[in-house]
Amino acid sequence: MKRFRDSLKRYYNSKDQSCISFERNFKSQHLQIQVVPVPKTPEAALRQVFIDHGKSLGLEFTEMDRATPLTDMVPVGAPYFVAHFDEGPQLFVRIRGRFPLQFGREVLCSPLLLAAPQRVDWRECSLSKEAETEMAAKMRTNFEPFDFTDDL
Repeated sequence: MKRFRDSLKRYYNSKDQSCISFERNFKSQHLQIQVVPVPKTPEAALRQVFIDHGKSLGLEFTEMDRATPLTDMVPVGAPYFVAHFDEGPQLFVRIRGRFPLQFGREVLCSPLLLAAPQRVDWRECSLSKEAETEMAAKMRTNFEPFDFTDDL
């Protein structure tokens, strides 16, 4: 996963964007990872938006070194949320009790980042089959120079 994240980071950085990814393991049979580009923003400001939104919900984030294995932070299968940034530490929170399933999207869609509240619910982001096919083809072409899987 790290290689995919790194490739996406290089791709979005080449487009003058910051690359945020977040993963959560909560109330699901599988974890979810979402990668979202945002306008180039200082890392400290990006982290602060996550921290502030978390505090408003009673969540306390811990900075986690990029080299720290997730299993050092939480037992396998335990619920958690972690936000990854282009550089520096990640933000980690072990989920205990209630947690908004769309937390990562709430932060990224907030007025401080994407200002797109209509995009918090992923179901509101669906496009026609034709539009999705066109976007996928464009992404595939643009991403090709960053795609490490061609070297495997």
